[in-house]
Amino acid sequence: MGRDPIEDHGFVHRLTTESKKSLAPGPNLDHLNSEVVDILNTSFSAICATQDPKTVNLFEWASQEAMMATTGAIYGPLNPFNDTKVRTVYYDLQADLLRLLMGFMKPIFAKKPLQALEIISEAFEKYYAEGGLETRSSAFARGRYSCPRDHGVPEKDVAKMEAGGIFALIANTMPVAFWTLYHAVADPAVLADCRRELHGAVSEKDGQAYLDLTYVKNSCPIMVSAMQEAMRFHSIDLAMRAVVEDHMLDGKYLLKKGATVMIPDAQPSGIPSLRRRRYSLPRTPATEILAFATMMLLRFHLKAVDGQWSTGGYTQTNGGIRLPRQDVQVELRP
Repeated sequence: MGRDPIEDHGFVHRLTTESKKSLAPGPNLDHLNSEVVDILNTSFSAICATQDPKTVNLFEWASQEAMMATTGAIYGPLNPFNDTKVRTVYYDLQADLLRLLMGFMKPIFAKKPLQALEIISEAFEKYYAEGGLETRSSAFARGRYSCPRDHGVPEKDVAKMEAGGIFALIANTMPVAFWTLYHAVADPAVLADCRRELHGAVSEKDGQAYLDLTYVKNSCPIMVSAMQEAMRFHSIDLAMRAVVEDHMLDGKYLLKKGATVMIPDAQPSGIPSLRRRRYSLPRTPATEILAFATMMLLRFHLKAVDGQWSTGGYTQTNGGIRLPRQDVQVELRP
């Protein structure tokens, strides 16, 4: 794999580069985005087909929708997360990830996440063995497999790497999808503004409605700001970066090559206003989150069952986004 994994020839650098290439603007990203929209549309259409209201715990429900849209788009029809058991144990992994990373007496103090990691790893082994990568998977999934295999990593270990890496793919997407939708619907003024913008993103042809996500990203500033501000306000991320060369920071702090720099996010205070008139666009597409929130606002009326949009504060999280302390029971009416 190379003696120095962070150098250009190193395994970590190449894996990161390959992953970025598969997510760069172009056909690969377009395919991924299209799959996300198709998966969400299928799920939402099933609810609408009943013509009856559906009551859900919004955080739990939105999290699963985001999980299935992300993993389904990446891994295709044989997505390991189609298995209920895999979805269930993922939450055990997410809840106790820090205990697993600490490395202290893991068989005793990190028993549940270790078992979860093993079950997810086995699911990925089965996925590879059954030809999941050849069945409408994304270039992203194929690259994450081929790169370590080219470096001589056994398939069993690739499955373990993917099981561990899945946390980075969905742990923050799920709560951001919830918070974006939550803040968009909890404030009547924001909700009205978002819906007014989003009508321009929908067109009809041959009796079918089409959603233009490029229009949403470029011409719906309030909807985009709702997502941005949800991420800004609820972020508790601690970014970690490897120092690739000696650098004197601010003229007085020497960062040595090979060291790791930890960068905490600033903690905002007060109640989020969503800055409804700040029209900056995101640096990354965040297409899935925008697609989820946009389709929800266009296809459903959402009403808090007890009339209160409250999460009771926050609870501990092992990811980079704060989680609600209590869920919000919501009625979805097509």
